[in-house]
Amino acid sequence: MLRNNYHIDILTHQFRHFKLDLFGVSETHTPRSKYLSLSQFKMKPMVYPKPLLRPYMGLCCQTCQSDGKGLFMDETTLQLGLTDILQVRTQFGPFWKRTFCHLLWVASLQPVTQYPNVVTQVMSDTRVESAVEGAAQLSLQKTENGPNIPDEGAYKSFLDSSRRRIMGILHKMAGTVSGPVIRFVSYALHKTLRHLVSSVRVHKGQIEVLKRAEATGKPIIYLPLHKSHLDYILLTFVLYDHNIRVPLIAAGDNLRLPIVGRFAQHLGAFFIRRRLDSHQGEKDLIYRAVLHSYLAQSLHASHSVEIFIEGGRSRSGKPSIPKAGLLGVIYDAYTSGDIQDALIVPVAISYDRIPDGSFVTEELGKPKKPETLWSVFKAGWRLLTGSGILKGAVRLDFCQPFSLADYVVSYKSNISKIRISPIFGPLEPLSPLQEAVEFPHNISTPSVTSYASDSEERRLVDSLARHVIHSASNSLAVTCTGLLSYLLLTKFRNGAPLQRIVEEFEQLRNDVVSKKMDLAFRGDSHDAISYAVELLDSSVKMEVNSQTKEQVLLPITSVPNVLDLSYHANTVIQAFLTDSILSLALLSNLSPVDFTVPKFEVVRSRDAIMNSALQLCDILRYEFIVTPPCQDNETSLLRLLEDFKSKGIISDPINENLGLSETDKWAKRISKHLDWIEEEHENDIGQMEFEDMKFVVNVSKECKDSLRDQASILFPIINSYCYVTKAVESVALEPIEEKKLLRLLQQGVEAECKSGINKFSESIGLDSIKNCLRLLLDWKALELSNHGYLRFYQFNQEFYQGLDYTLILDRVFQFKTLYQ
Repeated sequence: MLRNNYHIDILTHQFRHFKLDLFGVSETHTPRSKYLSLSQFKMKPMVYPKPLLRPYMGLCCQTCQSDGKGLFMDETTLQLGLTDILQVRTQFGPFWKRTFCHLLWVASLQPVTQYPNVVTQVMSDTRVESAVEGAAQLSLQKTENGPNIPDEGAYKSFLDSSRRRIMGILHKMAGTVSGPVIRFVSYALHKTLRHLVSSVRVHKGQIEVLKRAEATGKPIIYLPLHKSHLDYILLTFVLYDHNIRVPLIAAGDNLRLPIVGRFAQHLGAFFIRRRLDSHQGEKDLIYRAVLHSYLAQSLHASHSVEIFIEGGRSRSGKPSIPKAGLLGVIYDAYTSGDIQDALIVPVAISYDRIPDGSFVTEELGKPKKPETLWSVFKAGWRLLTGSGILKGAVRLDFCQPFSLADYVVSYKSNISKIRISPIFGPLEPLSPLQEAVEFPHNISTPSVTSYASDSEERRLVDSLARHVIHSASNSLAVTCTGLLSYLLLTKFRNGAPLQRIVEEFEQLRNDVVSKKMDLAFRGDSHDAISYAVELLDSSVKMEVNSQTKEQVLLPITSVPNVLDLSYHANTVIQAFLTDSILSLALLSNLSPVDFTVPKFEVVRSRDAIMNSALQLCDILRYEFIVTPPCQDNETSLLRLLEDFKSKGIISDPINENLGLSETDKWAKRISKHLDWIEEEHENDIGQMEFEDMKFVVNVSKECKDSLRDQASILFPIINSYCYVTKAVESVALEPIEEKKLLRLLQQGVEAECKSGINKFSESIGLDSIKNCLRLLLDWKALELSNHGYLRFYQFNQEFYQGLDYTLILDRVFQFKTLYQ
């Protein structure tokens, strides 16, 4: 029965009791009485849901890809709504069509069937031949005779051995796409996937754009964020279901299991070793050449390729800093002429709850359980039966494709025009000139494991990878589980009446939309919260206040539950990241005394606030990509300062001398009479420095609470960084193996949480501890050495000999405010 004001997805029957429309399908409403009589029900026709118009997420960046604004796009594609691919068109009709709807649907598909095998081309590639000869020479050098004594027989034997090895590598690596296999899998997924997820939504306009992109004949590079093993299954499933060429998928060789691995190769998976080189550190020239050639030849044959540039699945919920190795291979294929161009497609995949289960045990330091054939069978059984699975909805957003060739041209022409945000080195900030010369990006970057040899090319590839991650993370649809977790961990850590949470949840929804991000749900906020509470399971609890009889919602802020909430909250943090950074920077420039003075009488320097915010961006360089590489952090933060003005958090001083010391007032009066720089000299000097502005900070309780709420999502990370930065000076005085160091640091953070020094238990997560170590390596506080596959850290006493390490500590600890 249709019910008044209820948004119902008739195919997602298990959620009919909610007024919640998951991922954008809504009932078409007409005015009706609250109670429908039986005769009315019989006479009125069934109203099927119609797609609701939703924003097209992931449009091309207008800074570095302005020419691509209309690429493959028109007004029609922007107007199309969402669709659930689990709903097949033959589901309605005669009995036989309804009974065999999935079989008929899969049989009606006409996918691309040309998937050329490139093994022969790889074997004859000059790059591979050169690697074979190089490996034979190295092997010959290790013989007793050495390279000075020619031994043609041994050399030929080494060549033959290397060629046989190439065949073995390709047998394990190469993937292909079998039409019958993928058709069978598509049918099986249609029958079983609903046991795992409630719906799989895609934007029909994005699908139309992909079809137009494929018609160009250029290879398409899909670069999805990686959260679940279901990612590559869903992406292939969606593309095949819309008659779009399915990609070859770069997969770790840990997934090359008996039977399953071979089956996956027929679905397009090509397996890559986790470590390309031997444990002695020697470069495996042959394996690298075969991988490079295989990928280049696949692109030359117009294969589409899917690469997870984050590496493994995100353990914290945040998008990870990219590893641009395979993207570097694609760039090399372009520069070497193997391909004329390629189309880059970032992909965002949003889950209400990932079906893999949580990563809490890994965040607590326990080793990752290796994939086994038995674990795959257990997962398959869960898929078939749905036992023990809290089903949530999934949404895929394909960003607008952009040309690799156009990006390269844009990067090379615009890099000199980009204003570089400061990079803060080991001790003191560099001068602006040094920053612009030494750091081509807005934040420092880790070394890129790329095949590109030139450092400028490495920067270009890294810039592209970061741009992809930023675009995809800003295209993620915000889920109700993420939004509720974010709200509970920031504003209501101690719980609150349900009605109050509903009100704040509604406001937070509006804030997300104002940030030009999309929601993964529609409908009544109360029902969205009820649905999220069901999915979050044991991480939240509902109680009834014995006095007021109100329902109270409480988050479980102890380990391990809080890590599960933190995972979901981190999927939302990108929407409010700059607000959080600026709020924490503003709080770090205030003292408790400031909040005791009358309202609007605390004056702070704009430059001081901006300097703190930029330092915070630099500290969090391995946690977030604040802005894409074609933009700078400073501009984004200055723009946000104006937004803070409109909210009444800060304002311009009424009296321009308010808050100035007598010396500053005297200097300002003198400067007005010393206008000694003539106008014709200004062009010689370059861009003139603007006078530092002053802001009056609203120090009311409401303002303080607002700043704290916005900044609090960063408090766990900052607390973790503070402990690690302080502890390494003593823990790592001698070389210490990475796993042991991480265990000691995590135990120290846990001790602080138990003692009450750190109020945020999620600080114990391993992800932030690892990222802090990477930061300290950049700051030269730590040294890293490799012994085989083992990594050892040691405090860099030689670098800091005679220097005060408290400068580093002060830089981090300035953000551990008293307002936590």
